[in-house]
Amino acid sequence: MRVGAAALLLFCAVGCGVAVARAEDRRSAEQDRRRAEIESTLKRIKLPPGFSISLYALAPRARTLAIGREGKTIFVGAEEKDVYAITPGEKTAAAVERFAPSMPFTMPHGVCFSNGGALFLIERNRVTRFDDAENTWRDAAANAKIVVKSGDLIPRNEESRGHSSRVCRVGPDDKLYISLGQPHNVTPRDRLALYDRTGIGGIIRMNLDGSQREVFATGIRNSVGMAFDTDG
Repeated sequence: MRVGAAALLLFCAVGCGVAVARAEDRRSAEQDRRRAEIESTLKRIKLPPGFSISLYALAPRARTLAIGREGKTIFVGAEEKDVYAITPGEKTAAAVERFAPSMPFTMPHGVCFSNGGALFLIERNRVTRFDDAENTWRDAAANAKIVVKSGDLIPRNEESRGHSSRVCRVGPDDKLYISLGQPHNVTPRDRLALYDRTGIGGIIRMNLDGSQREVFATGIRNSVGMAFDTDG
């Protein structure tokens, strides 16, 4: 009986190992295909003299990025469920790894740094802070601090895929600015007051600890990127 159980465990271990290896092979093949596709497209791009373009890293569904002051790591937000930590290299990335793989994310699109080196990650309906992210990102789950808990960025019944990819920036006033896209082409009349109050279809700002939230701007359909004029 014991021999049978041991054999069964060995069979399961071997079977699981084979399945993981096959999944890794498929992933590698898909990356090779995608890399070849991108490089083929880049060859067709015409640039002015003195300019060049090349593939630096593969990060599926990548949309935004944030680079810390030390330049050790590039953090990449995406539209689905993964955030990436890219270790820079000279011509191509030295490594592309999942950031905080043990943490579940929903549309973790917005990434931005504070002046003090804290990384802010803005999901569809949550804001998380990771202090000293460049040096501690491998232990990100242990260092995570919830700034706006799930369900408090927008009302849960307003969650959708429409214009819900957030962007963020820490401004010269040391406040966190977050875009909240307009999910409708024409806002239903019964939601107008709610959207004005919560900042949906605009930009909100708050202290870096999540306090003193306020609506900064309205009438902005879907901000994809944000920057501050250095002259104020």
